[in-house]
Amino acid sequence: MADTKETPHQADIIIVDDVPENLHVLSGMLKSQNYKVRPFPSGKLAIRAAEAEAPDLILLDIMMPEMDGYEVCRRLKEVEDLKDVPIIFISALTETKDIVKAFSMGGVDYVTKPFEFEEVRARVDTHLKIRSLQIELEKKHRQLEENYEQLRRLEARERELLEKTLSGSIKVLAQILSIAKPAAFGKSARIARLMRSLAVELGIPTWEFELAGRLSQIGCVILPDQLVNKIARGEALVNVESAVFSKHPEVARELLVNIPHLEKIAEIVAQQLEQPPEEGEKPAIKAKPAADTVVSARALQMVLECDRLTSAGKTTRSAIGKIK
Repeated sequence: MADTKETPHQADIIIVDDVPENLHVLSGMLKSQNYKVRPFPSGKLAIRAAEAEAPDLILLDIMMPEMDGYEVCRRLKEVEDLKDVPIIFISALTETKDIVKAFSMGGVDYVTKPFEFEEVRARVDTHLKIRSLQIELEKKHRQLEENYEQLRRLEARERELLEKTLSGSIKVLAQILSIAKPAAFGKSARIARLMRSLAVELGIPTWEFELAGRLSQIGCVILPDQLVNKIARGEALVNVESAVFSKHPEVARELLVNIPHLEKIAEIVAQQLEQPPEEGEKPAIKAKPAADTVVSARALQMVLECDRLTSAGKTTRSAIGKIK
C-alpha cells in the first residue's frame, strides 16, 4: 500500500548579509536544522527572490552597501504578498534608537552580533510558529466571514458552528500572545480574571468584560521582548520606550476589529492606554464612542490601573482606593 502521509512543510528562510562569512555560517547552521535556506549578499537580490517565491521568514542585516536593511524591510513591506513575512534583524548595532527603528520599520525581532546560534534558532523557531498561527487565524477569519454571511439563514443548531469558529479565533490569538510574549500573556490572564470579578460584582454578563481583559494585551506582540519584560518587572520606561509601548492598543484594535462579533471588544481594548496618572489624579478615557463601550473601556482602564499599582507593591485595598 502506498504511503499517503503528507510531507511536513520545510520552512523557507531568506538570509541577507553582505559579509560572505556570515552568510556561510548562518546558512550552514539553519540547513543543519532542516530549513530551506536562500542566502543573498544584497538587498536587491533578496527582494527579487522573495517576490518570485515568498519565504516563511527573513534574517536581515542592517549595515549593507547600496541598500541598508531598513530600506530592504520597507520595500518588502510594500509588497502585498510579502508584507506579513516576519523579518528578524541581525546587526552589530546595539543603540536603543537603532533597535527601535528596526521594530518601527516592521521587524518582529532583533538579534545583536556576534550572535549565538542557539539564540538565533530559538528566535527563528518562535517566529515561524507565530507565523503559522497567524496563517491559521487568517483561515479561521475567512471561514468566520463566510459563515457570518449566512447567519440570517441559519437555524439554531447551525449558529453553534459560528460560535465555535469565533472561539477558535480567540484561542489562536491567545496562543500567539503566549508564544511571542509570555509576560504579556500572563498579564492578560490576570486582567481577564479581574474583569470577570468586576462584572459579577456589578451584576452584569461577564462575557464582554472578561474577553476585553483577555485580549487587552494582544497588541504587545509587536513590542520588543526586553520592553515587555521591563514592564512586567514594573520598571519605568524612557520616552522612546513609552512611544513604542503606546502603539499596542491600536495594533490590538486592528487585529480584532474585522473579526465578526469582536468589533466592540476592539474599541474597548483600543482605549485602554493613557499617560500614567499623577498622584491623586483619576485615570480618564479620552475617546467618546457609544455609551456602553465607554463604560466597558472605563472598567478595563480601572482594572489595568489596579494591576499596575499592585504590581508596584500596593495592596489591593490601597489600589482600589486610589482609582475610586
